[in-house]
Amino acid sequence: MNWLRACLTENVGLKLWSLALALAIWSTFGGDPVTEATVRVPVEYHNVPDRLELLPALNEVQLRVRGPSRALRRAVPGDFSVRVDLSPSKEPGERTFVFRTDAIQTPTFLKVVQVIPAQIQFALEQTITKQVPVHPQFFGKVASPQRIKNYRVRPSHVRIAGPSSHVEPMQAVMTDAVELTGLRASKTILTAVSIQDPLVRLVDSPTVEITIELQKAD
Repeated sequence: MNWLRACLTENVGLKLWSLALALAIWSTFGGDPVTEATVRVPVEYHNVPDRLELLPALNEVQLRVRGPSRALRRAVPGDFSVRVDLSPSKEPGERTFVFRTDAIQTPTFLKVVQVIPAQIQFALEQTITKQVPVHPQFFGKVASPQRIKNYRVRPSHVRIAGPSSHVEPMQAVMTDAVELTGLRASKTILTAVSIQDPLVRLVDSPTVEITIELQKAD
């Protein structure tokens, strides 16, 4: 009977705490039916190798989640974490990643039973840097009888970086549009370089200086 006495008397505080936790869980979710729901969750790409650029084909997946209905109603997409570890990838090329439901972080009491799609494809490309000219954009007309004699952009060239398939075709970058309407005298204007491709980034400062020289029209 000593073993029975030990079971009842040892670690009494821990046993009582465990019992209280179990009762709390049962009272919260014990009466809830088990249901399913679909949640859209962003894909997180971790450990992108140096000098390589990620070109994801998919930025989010759907999760079929099962659990107590009350827990499902409380859950939000931010409670889940779908991660793709890129550390094994050392060279450029296309990759396929297969999702494991048991590797997805979920709130307590909920379980992922399916990931849609079950796998994703993405590519890794070499990072390249390139110097390209800056072309200004103007709109509107200067005040009569003035006309534009000349303009200068400083710096005239900037460096861009990104995946090779996106950087190599770019021959120039544009500035934000500069309004000339009503301009009566030569002027220097600060503006920003604008890159439309979200996978290409500016290495240098985004600010450039445009000097516009006017003269009287003949």
